[in-house]
Amino acid sequence: MRKKIAGSRKKPLICLDDVKWIRVGAEEHEENVLREAVECLRKGGLIVYPTETFYGLGAMALNENAVERVFRLKKRPPEKQLTVLISDLEMLKKYAAEIPPAAGLLADRFWPGSLTVIIEAKEVLLRSLKASTCKVGFRVSSDPVALNLTRLLDAPITATSANFSGFPPVTDPHELPADFLSGVDMVLDAGKVPGGFPSTIVDVEKGRVVILREGILAKEIKAFAVTLHLEPETSG
Repeated sequence: MRKKIAGSRKKPLICLDDVKWIRVGAEEHEENVLREAVECLRKGGLIVYPTETFYGLGAMALNENAVERVFRLKKRPPEKQLTVLISDLEMLKKYAAEIPPAAGLLADRFWPGSLTVIIEAKEVLLRSLKASTCKVGFRVSSDPVALNLTRLLDAPITATSANFSGFPPVTDPHELPADFLSGVDMVLDAGKVPGGFPSTIVDVEKGRVVILREGILAKEIKAFAVTLHLEPETSG
């Protein structure tokens, strides 16, 4: 049965098979909606969800088939790592092989927020997330929908942007092409998200703070690293 997918804001109807489109934002209904999304993730489904920057493409990061679906849908090269969203520092302790002191201090200062910390991960996290490394990028989103998803799921979800690899990320799910949407199971539509710059990616190892990508909070992260007596380096 074909489902008509439409949001508010006078957007045109998009007809796709088997994609559930849900408007989020009404607090009295939010938990029930998110529990439905969590169940979708647990069954290996893919969801489009809002973050504090752009829309993300989420799969349960412990489900190998679901993560493979993310790579296929995005046409993402397998040698590129995937970052994950977690709920808090306690979840980081569960999946990180070791948390360098500087990484813990940065996370405590800037999470929830647009900081991605790359550190060595335990073997329980899929090899496909790490590509040819032993590391994974971890982030705690400040968006209430994304944050509550990770809390209710009690597991990491993929944090890659909802787009084909090489194409710009979107701030409105209605901007996504039909051939991309046809590959997902659910869209959580929170309207237009801020966009702008993506998260700042920081690699922390052996007392070094290397900024791999400057984004939101880059200046604040650099200044905080200096207070820790760590001179931040910029990759490349």
